[in-house]
Amino acid sequence: MSIVENIPLWMRTIYRLLGVVQFSYKTPTSFSRCIPRIYCIPVFILYGYCCYSYYSIKFMLRNTIVQKVDFIISSVGVLSTTTSLLLFGLRSSKLKLLLLTLDKLKSHSLHEIRQKNYLKNISLVIILLHVLLSLIFPTVFIREVYYFMPVTVGLFDHLFLNEILESVRAEFAIINEELSRHALFTRIITITADGTIQQQSKKEIDFTLRRVEEVILRHCDLVSLVFNINKLFSITTVASMITWFVYVTDIIYYFLQTTAGSKLSLQDWIFISTNASLFFLWLPIMVRMYSRVQKEANETSAFVHDLWNGCSKTEDKDRKIYHLELVSLRLLNNKLYLTANSFFYLDETFCHTMVAAVATYVIILFQF
Repeated sequence: MSIVENIPLWMRTIYRLLGVVQFSYKTPTSFSRCIPRIYCIPVFILYGYCCYSYYSIKFMLRNTIVQKVDFIISSVGVLSTTTSLLLFGLRSSKLKLLLLTLDKLKSHSLHEIRQKNYLKNISLVIILLHVLLSLIFPTVFIREVYYFMPVTVGLFDHLFLNEILESVRAEFAIINEELSRHALFTRIITITADGTIQQQSKKEIDFTLRRVEEVILRHCDLVSLVFNINKLFSITTVASMITWFVYVTDIIYYFLQTTAGSKLSLQDWIFISTNASLFFLWLPIMVRMYSRVQKEANETSAFVHDLWNGCSKTEDKDRKIYHLELVSLRLLNNKLYLTANSFFYLDETFCHTMVAAVATYVIILFQF
């Protein structure tokens, strides 16, 4: 699997430890199928211990409305993490088959279109900083593992999906670049001033038409593949966004409530800052990866209009041209619009909706 092989070893190790990737990279045997599923057990045993310890403490401290709300909201993270871990195991076999299918559909270009993801790099630095701070302040280690594990699992799940979607986006970019460079849609039929078709060799026209058809069909196969991959990540995305919403609401409410009544310690300031920074990076990372692949995929259909404009100016059409128009219709009707299990569209508007929802609920909480 070229996608997994291109991921740095340390990132693959993190995916393994968090249970995001639970399939074998190579041809599996009866033994190797089980090994990838047990890498995450020690991490989640630690998480379970921290949850038990944290609940034992919090159960005795649920006196004020703030503590009760905090207890209920933080429990959402445990439910989200448990749901994600179960779904990681259930989807692993199907995801591996889809990644193998993607390898077959790739153009195997000599260069791969990749750009630096600064949001991803910054979020990884913040996670590393947060882990180091948790080790420096051992008194808050249990609390931070309890709060931070759901965020880490959800974020790395989206980072792995980002690797997949970036690879698919590179394929869409190669398709668009090829169509643009050779002007395949506009140079198939070149119209002269008197409306007649400029003479081209029959062999050249046949090759061009065949190549355009291959590109369009490959584009449609990639769109179908993205839909299937997105289905495997839809429920975990919904769970992650619920976690994001309740955690951001909780941290903003806690920050405003504590700063209004008392002064925060330096330690609290540090952990609140790192948590808030990671939350406000997570949502743009998710929205950005979905928006980029949708935009790149849907740009291809613009070339169809050039083809039809050229075809409409001539009466000398043969069966190949009509066939190409029918194939192009499939491209126009196969737009890429991704949703999270049909709950919401995964684009820039979702980011605005989430920010507005957090602001609304923080105001509501302050009424109590």
